[in-house]
Amino acid sequence: MISLRGKRNYFQPFNSAVRFTDNRIVGKAGLLAIVLFLAPILSLQADCPVYYNGRSALELKGNWKLYKGPLSGGQNPSLNDSHWQSINLPFTFDSSNAKGYRGEIWLRCRIVLTGQAPEHAALYLGRVRDADQVYFNGVPIGSTGKLQPFSPDVESDRIYSVPFGLWQEENIVAIRLYGSTGGAGILNEPRVAHQGDLLTENMLSSRVAAGFSFLFLFISLYFFSFVIFTSRKKENLFLGLFTLSLGFYHLIRSGYRYVIFDDFVFSYQVELLCLYMLPVLFLNFFISWIERERPMVLKLLEVFYGALTLLTIAIPFLGENRSVFWFDVTIYSNLAGVSIVLVYGISLFKKTYGPHRDRLRFIGIGFMCLIPPVLNDMLSTLGVISTPRILVFAFPIFLGFIALQLSDGIIQLNAAVKEQEKELRQLERKKTGTILNISQEFQHLFEGIKQLLGSTAEKKSTRTQNKKNRDLECHLTNLENLILDSRLLSQLENDEYPDKNVRFNLLDQIKLVSDRAIRATQAKQSRLIVHSSADEIIYRGDPELFHAMVYHLVENALLYSESDVEIRLVKDDRGITVNVRDEGPGIPAEQQELIFERFVRGTEDQSVAGSGIGLTIVDEIAARMGASLRLDSGPGFYTSMEIFIPQAEAA
Repeated sequence: MISLRGKRNYFQPFNSAVRFTDNRIVGKAGLLAIVLFLAPILSLQADCPVYYNGRSALELKGNWKLYKGPLSGGQNPSLNDSHWQSINLPFTFDSSNAKGYRGEIWLRCRIVLTGQAPEHAALYLGRVRDADQVYFNGVPIGSTGKLQPFSPDVESDRIYSVPFGLWQEENIVAIRLYGSTGGAGILNEPRVAHQGDLLTENMLSSRVAAGFSFLFLFISLYFFSFVIFTSRKKENLFLGLFTLSLGFYHLIRSGYRYVIFDDFVFSYQVELLCLYMLPVLFLNFFISWIERERPMVLKLLEVFYGALTLLTIAIPFLGENRSVFWFDVTIYSNLAGVSIVLVYGISLFKKTYGPHRDRLRFIGIGFMCLIPPVLNDMLSTLGVISTPRILVFAFPIFLGFIALQLSDGIIQLNAAVKEQEKELRQLERKKTGTILNISQEFQHLFEGIKQLLGSTAEKKSTRTQNKKNRDLECHLTNLENLILDSRLLSQLENDEYPDKNVRFNLLDQIKLVSDRAIRATQAKQSRLIVHSSADEIIYRGDPELFHAMVYHLVENALLYSESDVEIRLVKDDRGITVNVRDEGPGIPAEQQELIFERFVRGTEDQSVAGSGIGLTIVDEIAARMGASLRLDSGPGFYTSMEIFIPQAEAA
């Protein structure tokens, strides 16, 4: 307990020189007993003058004394401040008695110690704008920023240790504060508490934020590595720069400001420049990720933030006492820019999510998680709400979802590569099969021709000679077909075929198709049965393409079956239908989806002639004519190929 002897009586009006009489001493002693009895309760009150028991935390909110203007000796405990204005804390200039005032002010509060002096007490002021010096019983206990020459610090939390030896029965906290804007002032509730508790509380939040900062810096290396090892270099470059700026921004704010920099103004410039890069980098990443052209909004935002960057760099040259004002201008301008990015980003996300669902699935979740913290920090910066800033804790979630999206993209890319490798192997097998098919086709044709030529010198009966002539004609027809089909497929695939547009009778082409197919397959003429809905069906188009399309359907039906083949032509109001049906072995279900691909044959029996390109030609021609092609097959029973030409094409 501090001795009362020789000290100023704390029941005497502050700074009064009135002496007490003996009669008053009795009354004062009784009042002292009451105060001591009520000390634990009185220590919780927050108005100055405040009574403090030295044990619990003490809030210092109300009834501070305010003096506007420079004052010599404002820290002196004996100074009479009874005529000063009263003010409650926290406060800003424009929300208090100092509205419209800019410059130096003094704040004082009297603390009456009713118990033992605390050994490890500290005064917590929180954020103070712009610069301050704090005195306890006339002795300076700390300062942040500089008043002369003016150098602000608007971000650091103020925690000032109060030495044990400075405590008296009556104590004066005096704060000299300089404000250059209407937002200057003390922004948190002042309190006296145990220094260890205050430092632990402050250190815990700053260390967590610093941990996230180093995490962001590490993640930036992760994204930069993707620039080297993946095809999406631009997107990963934007993300790497985004996380690098984000990490350095929060590192400055989380207690490393004066570890990296010596001057607050320069550190604050770097901090804001890192902050201003974030909206543009994110929007650039998003536009690149969905592979859209850079919109005019993005270009205008880049110009806007470029101007904001130049203004931030020029702030130290715009007047010593105007730096905080210009910092506020850039901060509020950035909030406007962030609002535009937020609204535009949400609008763009809604438009592009459907067609880019796989690319935006995880990014969308992360973006939605980011919106509430962004709004919270914006409203907190504007002073609308007084909640703590939480964006630093939301960004790891956001970046985690982006990393998940990139990883998902890599997994999908890997699956696509494997699928492509599988398709390439299939194409290689098809290529080998095609070479084999064509080689065997040529071998079959040339061996047949060779045998026929070798036997021409022998004298044969007329019947035998006619058979040899038909065989020779069959081989020559198939050789001609192979050459014509290869050239036609090449022209169709390279879009080099010279289309014709003439009127012709489909039945005339069906007759030509029948004769050619009989020669090529040596089938009996009686196997082909033609049905038509009219004696004449006129069609405008390319007769050679129609001929080739129907020919390969009829040829396949004759080759792969021993039954009759029906060719049915029907013209109605909808269009023209051509149906070719046989009652052969049919096509297995697993081959039906592949049968129209190049070099795929309907059978592995090499004794059956064929190169594997006939049905590919049919499919190409049908697509070129605007016709639809339908396959219906019952394995072991029948196969039906139907071509439907719409009325518009059939006219």
